[in-house]
Amino acid sequence: MKKLFYIPFCALMASCSADKQEPQFANDIQTTPTPNDTKALAEIKVGFIASATGNAPLNYLDEKGMMQGFEYDILQEVATRTNHKFTYEYKPRKQLFDDVQNGTVQIVGGNISINEERASKYAMTNSYLEAYPVTILSKDVSLKTIEQLKGKSVAIKNSPMDTFYNVVNTEKAEEKQNIHYVNSDWLAVKNVLSGDSVSAIGNSSVIPYFFEKYSTKEQPLYFSIDYQYPQESYGFLLQKDNKQLLEDMNKSLAEMKADGTYQSIYKKWF
Repeated sequence: MKKLFYIPFCALMASCSADKQEPQFANDIQTTPTPNDTKALAEIKVGFIASATGNAPLNYLDEKGMMQGFEYDILQEVATRTNHKFTYEYKPRKQLFDDVQNGTVQIVGGNISINEERASKYAMTNSYLEAYPVTILSKDVSLKTIEQLKGKSVAIKNSPMDTFYNVVNTEKAEEKQNIHYVNSDWLAVKNVLSGDSVSAIGNSSVIPYFFEKYSTKEQPLYFSIDYQYPQESYGFLLQKDNKQLLEDMNKSLAEMKADGTYQSIYKKWF
């Protein structure tokens, strides 16, 4: 899925030869050391926002229980450059935000958009990914904007951090009757595959992944970005006064972009 969401209108049909088994995600704790001598490294706890079925392609556990994903690879590179050992776990969003404030978790990841409200309460790194927040996946090629979805069955991840969740929850109650809230982007896509929903809404970092995995010649899928919702920047979230770690992470991100490491990781996942 090479840069699918950079084209002006992404309503595409493609054949997919991937095995159509359900993605192997999990929400168990996993510890992954950096390649260095871990005994000499300072340990940093990283929390990913929990989901019953993960957050591919950003972070997830594969069928062997190993951590994978774009965010994971970025963080592992940061750990190597800063001489830290990062350990990883999944927790509910509210618990993670509380834990980072009291210092039991040092970094939170998982599609967290950078905004003024969060920046006032937490420290946030510079952007490691830009994505469009409203991307529509459907079996109907004509569905391209939120306006066209009014009155239709729509599935979205039940997360107040997602732009579309906020959009639909500012509407009148009677206008939300056709919204199906599920625990992950994958489950929203699954609703479309099963015919329970006409469309799934996610952001442009996740929808192309599922499009490429599950669209076939026999049962094509289409996706489109609603450009009335501008790009958002995602950053990792830290405790407000954790200035040294914030400086180290931003320095590493800048170096990775300058020396091409970031681009290699991006190409691997997108």
